[in-house]
Amino acid sequence: MRPRAVIEDNVARIKFLNSDGTVSETPVGPDIIPVIEIHVAQDAGSGATGAKCLALLDTGADGNCIDRDFVETLRFFSDGTASPSGASGIVLDANVYLIDYDIPTNSTNRQYRGRFVAMPLSKNGRNYQVLLGMAFIKNGRLIMDSKDNEYLFEFN
Repeated sequence: MRPRAVIEDNVARIKFLNSDGTVSETPVGPDIIPVIEIHVAQDAGSGATGAKCLALLDTGADGNCIDRDFVETLRFFSDGTASPSGASGIVLDANVYLIDYDIPTNSTNRQYRGRFVAMPLSKNGRNYQVLLGMAFIKNGRLIMDSKDNEYLFEFN
C-alpha cells in the first residue's frame, strides 16, 4: 500500500449534496448525491467567464453534461450540437461545448478538457451544474469507504 501522504496528494475529496441543497463531508440521510468541486472555463480569448461549481460523479453516464442555464450564464461558445439519450429520454439538438475543467487536490489542480452536452439539469431539480460520466471517471477510481468515512476520487 502506498503511503497516505502520496494518496492524499493525488485525490479529490468527494462531498455529498443533500436534499436541502447543503453540502456535507459525509453522507447525511438517504438521498445523497456524491459531488466534487470543480472549476470550468473556456479559452481565455473567448470572452467567456469561468466559474466554480459542483459536479456529480455518475458511473451510469457515458459522457459529461453541463447545465444549460449555467453554461449560457457563463457565455460559453457552443462547438456544435448532439442529440443525447439518457434515463429521461432523448434531447434533440442540444448544444455541445469544449470545456476546460480543473479539479483541486491537496497538492495541485488536475486539468482536463472535454466535450459537455448542455442539458436542463436545474430545470429538472438538480442542484449540481455538471455531470461527470465515465469519460472522466476512467481517469481514476472511486473510493467510497463508509466504515472509515473516506470518500475520494483517486487519480491514475
